[in-house]
Amino acid sequence: HDIGHTPLGHLGESILNEISLRELGEYFAHNVQGVRNYMYLENHGKGLNLSVQVLDGILCHTGEILSNRYIPQEKTKEEPQPEEKIISGEDTPEEITKEETKQTPQDEKNEKEKKQDEVIEEIPTPKEIEIEKEIEELQEEINKDEEKTKEELEKLKEQVEEKIEEIKKEEKKKEEEKKKKDKEDKIQELVTDKEILDVSLATTALLDEGVEELAKEDFEERDYDKIERQINKMLDDITNTYLKYEKTLTPKQKEKLKKEEEKLRRAKDNLYLQKDKDIEVERKHLNDDILEIEKQGLQDELKKIHQQNEQEASPELFRRMETLEGLTKEQVANMDKRILLSRFRKANLILEMSSILALPFIRNKYFFAFTAGLIVDNHFNFINAFFRRKINRYEPADLEAIKKGQDALNSALDVTYKNLVELDYLEQQALSRYPELIYDPRYVSQITSLRTNLTKKYNKLMKKNNTMEKYRLKTKKHLKTLKKKKTKQEDENK
Repeated sequence: HDIGHTPLGHLGESILNEISLRELGEYFAHNVQGVRNYMYLENHGKGLNLSVQVLDGILCHTGEILSNRYIPQEKTKEEPQPEEKIISGEDTPEEITKEETKQTPQDEKNEKEKKQDEVIEEIPTPKEIEIEKEIEELQEEINKDEEKTKEELEKLKEQVEEKIEEIKKEEKKKEEEKKKKDKEDKIQELVTDKEILDVSLATTALLDEGVEELAKEDFEERDYDKIERQINKMLDDITNTYLKYEKTLTPKQKEKLKKEEEKLRRAKDNLYLQKDKDIEVERKHLNDDILEIEKQGLQDELKKIHQQNEQEASPELFRRMETLEGLTKEQVANMDKRILLSRFRKANLILEMSSILALPFIRNKYFFAFTAGLIVDNHFNFINAFFRRKINRYEPADLEAIKKGQDALNSALDVTYKNLVELDYLEQQALSRYPELIYDPRYVSQITSLRTNLTKKYNKLMKKNNTMEKYRLKTKKHLKTLKKKKTKQEDENK
């Protein structure tokens, strides 16, 4: 039903409609274009000969009614030819058959005599009776001979079966001895081809998967616990293989299993080292002091943004926009839209750039996440103030509570969530003032990118916070366990 759609969906349809009205003075609608395709364009201009009901469904699926009725083309079809009569004349086929099969009295008499002769011929003669008796006697003798032969064959069969049974017993005995002799070889072959091969392939696949997992860019995306569980499972499989074939494993096979086990244990040790190293790096960022130079750099950046805002907005400009002094409504609307899109673009830029490129004075990555959220908040506040024709007074950001990286992470979570709420509010305000923005590709692109970037940033920060909290609790529990063991050992020594 949407075959008549333009590229870019309803947005493309709206633009093409405007062009059609301007150039041709006619409307363009995708549902009408779909009916035109099926009736006059498809099948090399012959159309697809669809039913009126189908065409009506395509035409009216948007709820639009462009005509009070829809008249199909007239169609003609040939009348079927009547069937020819099989028989002509006064007599029917039944009457003709009856006429042809009518018999005379003489014919009936001849037929009766013929049947009597056939009955007489069936009565046997005395000679035939004698011959039949001799045949029966001969058949009895044959049956007696067959019975005797059958008994002899049965005895011979029993003797042959006894001999065959003896041969089978001998062969079975030899086969059992051979099976017993080959049993160890078959088990070894099974272990080599199945168990050890499976262990080797699974180990290789697991280590490759672990390398990919640890190669992920962000710490919170790496699932160390999952890799550790898989390594432990593989080590259990190797131990079970040892136990299952303990008596039949050859030295060579034991060596192969030992190599796979050592490979897994090395991987497990490396995993612990990498996890501890990554946790230590993240812990360092969380415990790092936020330097005064970083805070002052943020204050300077916010002040600079405020000064730029003041250059674009003034009480005099807002007065003229309110009174339409020297300005039209369209010019005022364009100014609002320009401010909206420019600030959305700047907010997207700060979210997509790295700290080194965007704000080189920032050293701690969590403080950068907080700073980016604060700058986005500043841009959103300016848009809101501009729509209300007011200028926000500059006030330095309150950074007293942000002393460590952990403080910056918590504040970054709060301000990013606030950004998402403010974005929803600005979207409602913008569309209530200028509904046509929903068809503006620049607006749609910017607000979609903003929502995606902010959501991604918030989820990433939340996952990082939860991950570090999980490892913090694990470490605390591990230290507590070690302390109990140490206390118990000291008591035993006393």
